[in-house]
Amino acid sequence: MTNRVVDFIGGSHGNFLSLVINVLTTNTEYKLLGNTFDSIGYTNNKRISCVPFYNASKDNLSDIIRIEIDNEILWLHQMICRAGDKNYHINKFEKNFIINSIDHFILSSYVKYLIQLNRKTYPKFKKKTLKWFYKNQLFGNFVSQQRNKTYKHIFPFSAFYNFEKFVHHVNLILPNSDQNILKPLYDKLHNNLVHTDKNIHQTGSILYESWQEYQVDRS
Repeated sequence: MTNRVVDFIGGSHGNFLSLVINVLTTNTEYKLLGNTFDSIGYTNNKRISCVPFYNASKDNLSDIIRIEIDNEILWLHQMICRAGDKNYHINKFEKNFIINSIDHFILSSYVKYLIQLNRKTYPKFKKKTLKWFYKNQLFGNFVSQQRNKTYKHIFPFSAFYNFEKFVHHVNLILPNSDQNILKPLYDKLHNNLVHTDKNIHQTGSILYESWQEYQVDRS
């Protein structure tokens, strides 16, 4: 029954959006099988109408929904902290950043640069080298790689953090979606989030401090 696909970069809530579409279109029951929405168990898999891109059959990709990153620093918190069905606080992740990154589904390809800068102190690292890593390996890198192709729907990442905006963009995909279904789903996501647009500036993390410096340097 699958006829929709969500294309997204890790940490941008693509699995959750797939869940929302499935619940709206099939009224199927589900349960979370892990700490985040990476693993979802459905009562009847045959009724599933939407899957993440990485699980999709490549034979029929005519109805693709693309999640577009329009809040990079918030997305970076989710990408770093929610990988592999984990749900870290950024400060906890940063305490053992190198070790936590080695098996990370995205950071594992980049952490070698941080290891090289901290060969004498590995696995510990200096704050200034982690700042360098953020500014030179992560910031601006992934957003610039967003695929330049035509999608049937563009769903902005920031819509997951404002209910009215969330409803609006879901309605562009599924007109007249039931808000009585959407609100509990939206609340379930936010009850599962450690970081939101309301609190990332309060963490005192090296990530957010580096981002502020990066923005000043670019201005």
